[in-house]
Amino acid sequence: MKITYNGKAMEVEEGKTVFDVFKDFILEKRKEGVNYIACRVNNLTDDLNYVLQEGDKVELLDTMTLDGDRVYLRGLLFIMARAFHKINDKAKLTVNYQLSDAMFCEIENAEVTDELMKKITDEMNRIEDADLPIKKVKMSKAQAIEFMKKENNKVCEIQLANTKDDEVELISSKCIFFKLSLLK
Repeated sequence: MKITYNGKAMEVEEGKTVFDVFKDFILEKRKEGVNYIACRVNNLTDDLNYVLQEGDKVELLDTMTLDGDRVYLRGLLFIMARAFHKINDKAKLTVNYQLSDAMFCEIENAEVTDELMKKITDEMNRIEDADLPIKKVKMSKAQAIEFMKKENNKVCEIQLANTKDDEVELISSKCIFFKLSLLK
């Protein structure tokens, strides 16, 4: 089947992901310090596990692009939230807003100490080293709201209730879910 990569037509095997097709290129560029982290397919940002379709227009995104940097930041926030959950499941991490290259986060139900931050940093490094997948999970809005009720996550429950979409995507890695659009 044919796809277009950076304006050039190319033949690829059906059922292949973006990573399958560009794996050698991505790994070679990684040695040069270029970190391709996502892709844009038909003007929509997606992960490198996107299964290519006939006629797709593909662009690889590295962390130096605006969208690539946003994907990286969302992943980092997810890993940080997971680390907080593991170290102190009573702690509530809220990402309030971003200012240039900084983010304002609040932590409730935990005293922020050097010791806590070291534990969080160590756990984030452990998660990164484990290279665990972060997966998108599609479900109906009603299912997502029910899930958040069981998790006692009132903020996400309210945000989900106010979304216009009937189907939502959550991201997960073992034990934590976040509504994808809340991290965009």
